[in-house]
Amino acid sequence: MTDLEAKTLKEIEMLKAKTAIAVAILSNCEASTLSALSTNDRKSGMFDTIRKAQATIEK
Repeated sequence: MTDLEAKTLKEIEMLKAKTAIAVAILSNCEASTLSALSTNDRKSGMFDTIRKAQATIEK
């Protein structure tokens, strides 16, 4: 495996992990929370939570 292939594979795995985190957080939210995401405060809070969780797997 070349260096480029290794870096690409690592990046793919990181994207998969970040996606899994977002899906897990959204899947465990109550339906009322998701339907209330039209308000900017709740949407911002949800995105912040996802970003913080995803940051734990950063390089």
